[in-house]
Amino acid sequence: MAATQTLTIASGGILRAGGSTSTISGGTGITTTSGGDYVIRTDLAGDAITIFTPLVASGTNALVKTGAGTLNLQGSNGLTGGIYVNQGTLTFNTNYSSSDTTGSLGTGAKNITLNGGTLKNASANTFNPTATGLKIVVNTAGGVIDLNGAQFQLDDANQLTGAGNLTFTNTSATANTVLLGNATGPVNHTSFTGNMFITAPSGGVTLKLVTANAAGVSGNTIVMGSNSALDLQATINNNVVIGGTGIAGAGAIISSATGGGVASGYTITLTSNTLINQANSLTLSGSIVDNGAGYVLTKNGASWLNLAGANTYSGGTIWNSASSQLAISNNQGLGTGALVVDGTGANFVGTGSGSWLFNNSVILNTDIIFGAGVHSGNVAFQGSLNLDAATRGVNVYWPTQTYTFNGPVSNGSLNVTGRGTFALAGGGSLSGPLTVAAGSTLSLGGVNLAGVTTLSVGTSVSSTLNLTADAVGTLATFGTNVGSMTLGSATSQAGIGLQLGSTFSITGTGTGYAATTND
Repeated sequence: MAATQTLTIASGGILRAGGSTSTISGGTGITTTSGGDYVIRTDLAGDAITIFTPLVASGTNALVKTGAGTLNLQGSNGLTGGIYVNQGTLTFNTNYSSSDTTGSLGTGAKNITLNGGTLKNASANTFNPTATGLKIVVNTAGGVIDLNGAQFQLDDANQLTGAGNLTFTNTSATANTVLLGNATGPVNHTSFTGNMFITAPSGGVTLKLVTANAAGVSGNTIVMGSNSALDLQATINNNVVIGGTGIAGAGAIISSATGGGVASGYTITLTSNTLINQANSLTLSGSIVDNGAGYVLTKNGASWLNLAGANTYSGGTIWNSASSQLAISNNQGLGTGALVVDGTGANFVGTGSGSWLFNNSVILNTDIIFGAGVHSGNVAFQGSLNLDAATRGVNVYWPTQTYTFNGPVSNGSLNVTGRGTFALAGGGSLSGPLTVAAGSTLSLGGVNLAGVTTLSVGTSVSSTLNLTADAVGTLATFGTNVGSMTLGSATSQAGIGLQLGSTFSITGTGTGYAATTND
């Protein structure tokens, strides 16, 4: 268009792409007669029209995008009416932020209504139109927002509304974030009643939820696809469907908030093996399920994770985090599979002072602390304990606390420390050096100790080793190959409590000890 020309669309007229690609530039502007709407059509998926010439305000005229192709808005437009994306893609190039009020989407407060179409950010700037009063409305036909490598942010209450499903995607190779909510005050989108989907075919997408209903009304569902991450900044009230390892393996569920996050009361459904990798504390109080698919939940990250729901995921739990706490505040918190402990210095705790009974087996690939600093009640595991062919350090922290395994122990030996009691009540066997130190107590019920090479009990602080029968009456038994047995020292006492069978004998030599029996 010439510099002084204006393009006027007559009332009821349609601006249509005349071929696969078209461009309008120059001139003083594009306007409509009688305040009519701008209706721009790109029929085929490969059709595109790019407009640099400003769209001039004429009353409250709306912009309506139809057709399967793309409309690219590149100029700074004066539109004051609403925008409807009924089909295809509307691409905007704007500097919208919390302080900018103009751009290619026009000026002033308005609704952008997604009615089956896609809204795409063509700039590298964060889309955060708080100052404009702009809202996103998702009709029942649904809609898509393409980050295209830039952050998308909504800070105002009910800035997202509608009953349709909303998909956030990212077609750029640059990962970025959808930030919903405002840390300075409650920002909820309870007028949005649809479900939310996160897909990232190219770059990753992190969905960061800062307030309880930032993602919509309580009970709706967030579906996280591959190459995406859910960042929980506070209690949320949504069901979550999730799987995978997140963006570049950094975790499908994370928590970057200093105060930690809580997924409260709603169901988390695993769609594949899933990695949780949080930088700060995180509580998952909803039920974690996998519908019997056998998916594994893996915990990475050094911070506290509390599994507080009645969980039924069946593939087991892998705990990779060194020097971190895994807190369980539900008897079904670990689901139905085994707990595999890989993180050195891992601290397993319940919460409060009550007792917990888990139906899980445990595989110790490293040493473990039970109960430090948080939980003082007793804990029992109904399953087996596998020591992974090594002597494992077990520290029971509280002096009044007992950790019990009712299943058999196998594949190694123990170095028991701490002030509490560690009980193996389900038989099995130990092999290698066995140590009970630092004022701790080890109780062995029906455990075969024929493979124990040395036994040391209480060489620094008074300690106790109790040998009893298991549930069916099988006694704990030593073999004949124990190289040495050390009980106490010059400054400490150690005791061995024995539940005796019909025959009892001790052979060998020793100094400074006395044996007593209670008939």
